[in-house]
Amino acid sequence: MSKQFPAYILDISHDVQTHETEDQQTMIEYRKCLKATCKKYRIKHVAEEFSVMALLKYGLQSTDAQNVASESGIEHVLMDPDLNERKSLGIKLREEVARELGIYKDDESYTEDEKNSINQASAKFDRLREEEWLSRAFAEESIGPILFLCGYQHVEHLLKLLKEKGFMVEHISACK
Repeated sequence: MSKQFPAYILDISHDVQTHETEDQQTMIEYRKCLKATCKKYRIKHVAEEFSVMALLKYGLQSTDAQNVASESGIEHVLMDPDLNERKSLGIKLREEVARELGIYKDDESYTEDEKNSINQASAKFDRLREEEWLSRAFAEESIGPILFLCGYQHVEHLLKLLKEKGFMVEHISACK
């Protein structure tokens, strides 16, 4: 894995990513922002926190990032493991953690304290997941600037992981 190129991390809204937002203007702006970000930073590879199983779950043929990458001649990888892969890797879902803590709610109407408890107990599984993302993002020999798309709670640790692996890394937060 060559480290002579920069890595960028862009935190994204999962509601926009999964098309759960009703605001079409937000979706249009997100796609424009992705295109502009890829152009500005001369991105050659996009690694996205998403899986094939998530595409099916949300009824999507592809993500906006996949489409932008394809239109721009940029390589793209869905780096999130699906449920079976997570199980084999020992990565629990937040739902599983909430059940183990005895605070699971179907409607996810958690208090701030409950959210904090779930996030704290899920942290070790997030770290495993982020390590897996890197192995998938760099499964092929990547040459050129890479853009990681992930939720905000992963940014800090992903920055740390990439720096530890010798990358020049920058957090950019242009697409909100």
